[in-house]
Amino acid sequence: MNRNIYFSFYILNNYVIILLQNCQNVKKMAKMQKKVIALKNYLSKIELYEQNEKNTMSPRTKALLIKKLIEKGIIAKVENDKYKLVNKKKYHIYRDYDGTIEYINLLNNVKFDYIIYNITFLNEWLNQLIGKNTIFIEVDKKYMNSIYDILLDNDCKNILINPSLEEIDKYSSSDLIIIKPLFTRSPINRKEKSFEIEKVIVDLFADNILRKFYSTSELPDIYRQIFKTYAIDEFSLNAYLSRRNLKDRFYEFLKNNNLEDKINDW
Repeated sequence: MNRNIYFSFYILNNYVIILLQNCQNVKKMAKMQKKVIALKNYLSKIELYEQNEKNTMSPRTKALLIKKLIEKGIIAKVENDKYKLVNKKKYHIYRDYDGTIEYINLLNNVKFDYIIYNITFLNEWLNQLIGKNTIFIEVDKKYMNSIYDILLDNDCKNILINPSLEEIDKYSSSDLIIIKPLFTRSPINRKEKSFEIEKVIVDLFADNILRKFYSTSELPDIYRQIFKTYAIDEFSLNAYLSRRNLKDRFYEFLKNNNLEDKINDW
């Protein structure tokens, strides 16, 4: 049985009928039942909008409803106007104990986008846990010095700007703050000042600095855990891979490690 349910929002009524037929095949799957019901409810709302507005529902209204479905982990985007029903949750970074909140407060007045995280977020998937705190701040290159000046004015220490691997090794005995360039159009959550899981997946594969903090032999298992737990926006993932010219290499890596069919698999 093909357990993946794909659908589009082009011709809503026709695709809702197809979806409801397919729902009968997955209804007995306990993990899916609530999501199927939730999805049916959301699609009913979309149908209601169309009936009330005589098929003139605004693109903004439709986009907001789709966004809610994605945020709730009910669907994942595969490509333009094509979605997949999933049973995974959306990734969120937890800041309660990672030491980043004080830096977010220091940077509260900046007017440009940045993300901030503690490298210990990787401990969720590692066998050998990271003990030292290394705070990463990613921002457009032209604002890196601005971030540095704000931190320095607030007595922050051990700050490195776009360091080499040798510099990181030199200061590795201390807790660090590393300011590095944010790759253009990266999958980020601007409101939360954090990355999306799609950025993590790609950066773990490509970023030499991140590789300093885990054994590359663990990467297949890290991916296996991520794919098993979290909903992946495949459209966003592939767009980011393409921008970094990594798509072919990345999927070859997945294939060589029997992971090519694990993204958003039930």
